[in-house]
Amino acid sequence: MKENIVVPEDEWQTDYLNSYTNASETLRKIVSMLKEEPVMREVTFEGGAKRIMENKGRFDLLPESQIADIYQTKLLISIDPKHFQPEEATEEELTYEITQLLYSFSVKDYENHVNVAETYNSLRLLVLYISYAQYNTEPGDDYVSKMVKQLAIHVQKGAEKYGERNCEKGIPFWSFIDSGRRHITQWLLHETDENHAISAIWNFLYAMWTIDNSQSTQSL
Repeated sequence: MKENIVVPEDEWQTDYLNSYTNASETLRKIVSMLKEEPVMREVTFEGGAKRIMENKGRFDLLPESQIADIYQTKLLISIDPKHFQPEEATEEELTYEITQLLYSFSVKDYENHVNVAETYNSLRLLVLYISYAQYNTEPGDDYVSKMVKQLAIHVQKGAEKYGERNCEKGIPFWSFIDSGRRHITQWLLHETDENHAISAIWNFLYAMWTIDNSQSTQSL
């Protein structure tokens, strides 16, 4: 027969037990929160219609033209045997190609309207190769679509933090490049504090967007 546990009556022991109980309760709540399902939000539109929104991404806020260009680039590369083929490259070869592209263009040259087409081409190849390196986990994966799915979630988080289409209101070209190169460096160093691959892709896609819309945005 188990003996009843007698709680000590000493004041310091009582305080200790209370602290232990409070800490345990806090830990239990934290674990419970981590196991919760994604938060569901009900959105009411201007006309009164309602929709349940989950953290599935904002595909309507994606840079559509630039993403279409990535899909097209993937197709063109696959049918051009003279071009670098990421599917046939080793991890070391792919990493080398990414790092070479990362510094294959000059922000200063672009600001002086030099080699703009080459800069754009380097950016779209960067996006494609990073997407392959990060999201081609199984043979035959549609790694661009997997990237787009993660990008939509990334864009949703940005819209909730900064407002919709904040990045289209005048962030200069150099800022996108600076941030993109930083995230790729952190990705190459295997830092996992955030999704550095998708953050870099986002920056490079919006650098492409800036090139396409440079006449309608602030001077670069």
